[in-house]
Amino acid sequence: MKIEEKIQFESFNPKSYILYEDIKTILNTKDLKEVYYIFGSMKDEAYTILKDIMCEVYNKGAKYNFVIGIDRRNISRAVMESMFAIADNFYVYNNNVQDDFNAKIYIFKFEKEVIVILPSSNLTLKGITNGYANVTKIIFDLEKDLDAYNEFMFGIKEYIYPDERIFKKVNPKIIEELELKRELLIRKDDESLPSIDEYLKKTASMKSKISNEEFEEKIKSKLDNIVKDFDIEMEDDE
Repeated sequence: MKIEEKIQFESFNPKSYILYEDIKTILNTKDLKEVYYIFGSMKDEAYTILKDIMCEVYNKGAKYNFVIGIDRRNISRAVMESMFAIADNFYVYNNNVQDDFNAKIYIFKFEKEVIVILPSSNLTLKGITNGYANVTKIIFDLEKDLDAYNEFMFGIKEYIYPDERIFKKVNPKIIEELELKRELLIRKDDESLPSIDEYLKKTASMKSKISNEEFEEKIKSKLDNIVKDFDIEMEDDE
């Protein structure tokens, strides 16, 4: 089993790890068999920039499993219908009253290995491109690490085999009901989403205006806040 720790710092450093590029590379791998997207929050634009390559993978025979929280109304009917069209299993968490659903898990299963990505960011455009995030990547060799892989999957079994009293299994009727109840994002017919190239070009242009001194100051400020948050958590635990 191999564990990699990454930091996506692209909003300040254009040479840093970018989760989107990692996901795109993984989806392009020929023997991909099955994919899980398990997220408490997802936005239309994140799915839209991944849609074409996801459809290519689906057409090659890979299975898709989605377990997505929609309480924040970030997903439109059009995107839900597109996801349903390629999903072998599609569940949504739609509660609005009880506990929040905050999972953040990608699982990519191949013939001989499984790649699990555990990011701190949600499945949003910023979250997978230039948002500040830490990413843990676990690679299971299915010959050497089968027990560890099975233990991991057992640990998240509630997401792999969702309880339909908690998660709604998506079908066309459910999508229509969610829209009628105004539980979905309302997007205007003429509202277009930016392409990934347009988005990254725009953010790159914004970064180019930051001096090296400002860049260093932003990093220092981010790290100082992390230390403060950690100290507060430690005090709370005492």
